[in-house]
Amino acid sequence: MAALAAVLGFGACFVWPPVQKAIAALTGFLAASGNIGLFLYGFLERLLIPTGLHHLVYMPFQFSQLGGQLTVGSVTYTGAYVVMMTEYNLNLPFSDGIVWMYTGFTKTFGYFGIAAAFIFCARRGSRRKTAAQLLPLAFTASLASVTEPMDFLFCFSAPVLWLAHAAISGAFIVLLHLCHVTAFTSNLLGSLAMNLSAGVARTHYPVLYLLGLVQIAVYFVVFTALIKALDLPTPGRRPEEPVRPEAAPLDDAGVEKLIAALGGRENICTVDNCFTRLRVTVQDAAFVREQALRALPCSGVVQNGCNVQIVFGIRAPQVRQAVEQRLDRVVC
Repeated sequence: MAALAAVLGFGACFVWPPVQKAIAALTGFLAASGNIGLFLYGFLERLLIPTGLHHLVYMPFQFSQLGGQLTVGSVTYTGAYVVMMTEYNLNLPFSDGIVWMYTGFTKTFGYFGIAAAFIFCARRGSRRKTAAQLLPLAFTASLASVTEPMDFLFCFSAPVLWLAHAAISGAFIVLLHLCHVTAFTSNLLGSLAMNLSAGVARTHYPVLYLLGLVQIAVYFVVFTALIKALDLPTPGRRPEEPVRPEAAPLDDAGVEKLIAALGGRENICTVDNCFTRLRVTVQDAAFVREQALRALPCSGVVQNGCNVQIVFGIRAPQVRQAVEQRLDRVVC
């Protein structure tokens, strides 16, 4: 690993500079392109989440001079996040650079609209189950700004929804800017606490929460229309596999069949089990009849030479005890 890390590190010295120039060119374009740049900023920040490259979009604005600078006395504060927190702490008016912090807006509000659309479009018999699955994820996104659990439910299975998601996110960052909102959007509880303490005059936070409700409605309408029009496989719409009935425990005849399929009593050396598997070692692997083992009420068979594993699920310990009793000996 050390040698490989050294080689990769040395290679990065040649590969990374062009990549860094491309990132600098992109962020420079976003910063200089007005509302178009703001839209692309929000669009790319969401779109690139499955690749992890969204960090390269927002971090230069939130933690470097691209996001603005503020000089107070002899101290210069750099980056949208640092400037915003300094202005908040010093009771100063918020500057326009706060717009680069609006990536939290969709996390705070939009995912409720996504969850509502998925629940509404789910099969009638699956709506309650879908709601139980999605509502905690929506609250996680809103309260903790962790969106990946819901993102990965549809970003690959319904990419058209992912494109719409990124477009809506970017559009609302522009809308917040046009409405002169300078409020905190980090997460629902955090934004409430900080906006209330900063005051209406500095933040215009009532407009923020009004736009939040509008975004929820937009997500619901757009996602519902796309899901129904394109019959997209979102949560709750996928056909469920029939539930397999719990296999009955092995009776005496079943245990005898198991022993015979393992080559008989004399071929069994040891019997053990883990949480879900019966683990058996045999003297001669040639006497093991795998097809006969698969015919038993088990979920699978894995044989590697003289080591045989039969998947019985949580019944594995009971099967082991039954085999030992039938053999009239403790074999391991």
